[in-house]
This record gives sequence, C-alpha cells and structure tokens, in this order.
Amino acid sequence: MSIFLPGDAGFYETLAITPPDPLCEHNFVVRSGSLVAEPVSDDELEEYLLGGEYDEKLMQNEEMERSLNPTPLYLPCSLVVDGDEYELD
Repeated sequence: MSIFLPGDAGFYETLAITPPDPLCEHNFVVRSGSLVAEPVSDDELEEYLLGGEYDEKLMQNEEMERSLNPTPLYLPCSLVVDGDEYELD
C-alpha cells in the first residue's frame, strides 16, 4: 500500500482513475488533455495504446510533474568556520 501526496509522481493520475469494478471488466483511459478516465472498448484501448495517444498522455504527465516539482536552484556560497573560509561547490 502506498500513500500519494500532492506533488508525488502519479498523484493526479491516481485521482483521475475510477476504481475497478470487481464484478465487471472495463477498460479505462485518460485521454490526452484530460484528467478524467473514461471507459473504452477493447478495440479502443488497443488504438489508444498503439496509436500514440498513450505516449502523448505520458509526455503531458511528465510536463505536469516537472512544473509541480521544479529543479532546485543551487547557488555557490562560502562557509566560514573558526575564521577560515571554505568555498563550497
């Protein structure tokens, strides 16, 4: 079991997925540009996976995660210990 928090990889995608119905077998996809999962047929699922839309959605998810978790900015600085100065990289 995992706990997803806002900003964690996969958090928003997990919220958008409808829980599976144990009595039925359905395919769900999240279309490119959307955050809502929708039911599709087996043929539509195959087209989604092999037609490039899934790859496009993955790229959108990566862009969203990068915007939510920007790369930290590290600035050069120096440290003074007992009167001696040290350069830090």
